[in-house]
Amino acid sequence: MRSWYSSFINTQPRLGTILVFVNAVVLFLPFLAIGALRIYDSELIRQTESSLIAQGAFVQTLYRNALIKEVGTQPYNFGVPFSPIEQLEIDGMTPVYPELDLAETAILPPARKAKRSENEPEPLSKNAGSRIITLLKEAQKITLCGIRVVNADGIVVASTRGEMLESLLHREEVQGALKGKVTRILRQRISDSPDPSLDSISRRTKVRIFLGMPIIYGKRVVGAVVLSRTPLSLQKALYKNRLLFLSFALIILFVAFFISILTAVTIGRPMKRLIVQMRALASGKSVEKVRNPRTREVEEMSQVFVDMAEKIEARSTYISNFARTVSHEFKTPISSIRASVEILLDHFDTMSTEERNDFLTLIDTESIRMQRLLNGLLELAKADMAQEEVEGIDLGIETQNIVKEYTKQDINITCDLEEDSQLLFPKEVFKSTLRNLLDNAIQAGAQNISLRSSREKSTLLLRIIDDGKGVPEADLENIFHAFFTTKRDTGGSGLGLAIVSSMLENFGASITLESTDEKGSVFLLRLPL
Repeated sequence: MRSWYSSFINTQPRLGTILVFVNAVVLFLPFLAIGALRIYDSELIRQTESSLIAQGAFVQTLYRNALIKEVGTQPYNFGVPFSPIEQLEIDGMTPVYPELDLAETAILPPARKAKRSENEPEPLSKNAGSRIITLLKEAQKITLCGIRVVNADGIVVASTRGEMLESLLHREEVQGALKGKVTRILRQRISDSPDPSLDSISRRTKVRIFLGMPIIYGKRVVGAVVLSRTPLSLQKALYKNRLLFLSFALIILFVAFFISILTAVTIGRPMKRLIVQMRALASGKSVEKVRNPRTREVEEMSQVFVDMAEKIEARSTYISNFARTVSHEFKTPISSIRASVEILLDHFDTMSTEERNDFLTLIDTESIRMQRLLNGLLELAKADMAQEEVEGIDLGIETQNIVKEYTKQDINITCDLEEDSQLLFPKEVFKSTLRNLLDNAIQAGAQNISLRSSREKSTLLLRIIDDGKGVPEADLENIFHAFFTTKRDTGGSGLGLAIVSSMLENFGASITLESTDEKGSVFLLRLPL
């Protein structure tokens, strides 16, 4: 049991699957109980019917033997010729099976009272009935069923409940039996007395079974046995078998308890862990993946929270560092401008024209530097928030178009690209990235630049190889960071590669510095095909 439960839990089913399973079980339980009770109720009726069939068979034999003694050697031509309508002979036997079913058998109104017969029954059948009355009454004390024997005209010749010499020919069960057919009927049972206690001999049921069985003598139907009995009520049967049904109820409670435990383990506990995870995320604490998530949805949600926390933390660190860097980058030109303005204000009249021009030129240079920084920041913000439409572009065509822009410069650019390489990437982002890398290579003193492509599953690898002066080893970790530059003295802002990296990441691509030395650098672009 333990290994099965562990195996089921560790499969991590979907939350919807668990809910469907739980709801199906909950819906099935009452139908199961109703169906079981309905089947049991029908079974109680069939048990009573089987008992009546057995008793009827013995009463048939008793009456037939009594009639044989009365008839003796004289001819007996009463009744109708017997033609076996439904009795099937098997190995010399003619079994009769119970057939009543609450779901299929109609319940008729209560039995109509016996009618006074206008004719006296013929003496032989009357005498045969008198022979067995005492036996029938003694048997009725034990079996508690009503027993009547009617002759071929439907007149009662033996009975445990009165109605002697009265006619029952108007009843369906008698009519069917006198035609040679075993007839079973369910009738309403209406009682004016209150329901007896569960431990009384009364069966408390609202229906009564009537069974008519033909009596065959000399291949003629000479009469019928009519039996009636109230089947055991469902309430009383439940009372008598209360231990069995109590066990069944305990099984249902166990199933309900199991469902509760299942939902608590697979849904409740993981959801509580997720809530703890959310609170930790909201308070700025570190978030760990939920252990034993039980379901795929909880596992995915937990992973999403962990990823979100990592991104928020990385973004927070990035913003903090970015703010410090921006502050530092703007502090120098602002300080230079303020110092120059203060000197000009204090010594403007005593300065020579040349000195004034030097300070004004410094202010202009620093202003241009600040403008360049602002433009770079705007470009970086656009790269971080890029939402361009992704489209299919031809690598060869777009690369050749960009290379043509550099034909007037004294630079040798060669392309070794795979044919029919279609990129799933924004065209303008690709153009901006390639221009940035080519410009950087030219600024690094490159005279020869080579573009080479290859494939790796669903990714295109594009290498930009130049023969410039390369990147110093000390700067390798910082070249893609914003504001890092080795060309500050020539006006470099350090935002070019940072912008390229951000744009590529937004569209599922990346850039790395694959190798570098004094003879040049190799930048590697990974682009989705």
